[in-house]
Amino acid sequence: VFPDNFSRLSSHRRHSSLLTSLSRTQSIKENETDDDDGDTHIFLRFSPLIGGPAFLPLHVELIFAIEDANNSEQQQLKQNMDAICIMQTNNLSSTSILKECVKLHRFDFLPENPTDPSTLARLSTLRAVPGRVRHRVYERQIDEGSNNIQMNDDEKNNKSPDGKGITVLIPVGYLPYAKNDENIAANNDSVAVAVQFKEDYSDTLFKELRVLGGKNCLSFVLDLLSHVESSTIGMQRVGPT
Repeated sequence: VFPDNFSRLSSHRRHSSLLTSLSRTQSIKENETDDDDGDTHIFLRFSPLIGGPAFLPLHVELIFAIEDANNSEQQQLKQNMDAICIMQTNNLSSTSILKECVKLHRFDFLPENPTDPSTLARLSTLRAVPGRVRHRVYERQIDEGSNNIQMNDDEKNNKSPDGKGITVLIPVGYLPYAKNDENIAANNDSVAVAVQFKEDYSDTLFKELRVLGGKNCLSFVLDLLSHVESSTIGMQRVGPT
């Protein structure tokens, strides 16, 4: 389980070059438009199953990282956002690319009771188990002398766990913020599209999870990514470097 101060991403090859000092004192509130919001970078994140072997990153999720529009090193940040990041821990915070973002949104699909022995027994015999779609939000809290990213209170209460061990972060998409066109910007919110997808299909397509022959964590993120790409304007698919 991640610490409350958002210890969530491990070392990146350009870890030290991206750290910046921030002096603003306001916080970024969820579902509130802010002048700091910039481009959106989309990642696949592979991690171990909850309670599973630490060396097998079999679970996959989709992460939307909202860039800080006031960042003075935009070109360097873009280069780092396009790089694969392989970590030996599920700790997100020590990867500096996410410290340059004002908000993270994480979407994944997993069993309702992932650590229940009956869940493993059913999945190992290719039977379905109840599933649930998670949407977890992390906001950068800008306090004097601090640049932490913290989880929202709803996740603290739920104590949503993650598998522990090797994780892989792969860039798959990039959506530039339409600063000069308010109409496009208002209708081009990839996170809002993803949230609506979750609301529309959580109790239908993604009510049950199967390893084969049905919906699982991989099919969920591929369906979600395809939906976001078809529902927004100007999304660019990116390849890892």
